[in-house]
Amino acid sequence: MDGQKRIEMRKWRLPAHLIGQKIWLIQPMDGAPGVPSLGDEVLPGSNDAKMVGFVAFSSVREYSSKEGFHADADKHLVPPDSPYAFEEGQAAYGWVVQQTQRLPQALPVPHMKRVERSLYEVSHSQTIAGA
Repeated sequence: MDGQKRIEMRKWRLPAHLIGQKIWLIQPMDGAPGVPSLGDEVLPGSNDAKMVGFVAFSSVREYSSKEGFHADADKHLVPPDSPYAFEEGQAAYGWVVQQTQRLPQALPVPHMKRVERSLYEVSHSQTIAGA
């Protein structure tokens, strides 16, 4: 969230309805890169994760070659040996960062349910104090 990384790499496309929308950033308290550490449902105030800020994405780039992926290396900051690096025959998508904001202090998570991969929906009945 310091502005250095301008493209977030994923193996899947960001759903179109989330382009331009604020997406809360949830930081799991432990886990390994590329391995989900949160369950399909996270209870309010869980010690497994904290809310640390938000991001909005302006568009999604699909990478179909190593050359295209490497051309954007200064934007996505993914080293060639990373599990997020481009691999021939596999989809690679760059979510172009539009805006980020770090919260002054991490907040407890509200009730959340997984809707897709690492995307969770926050319970509509809750407000997020301090956000």
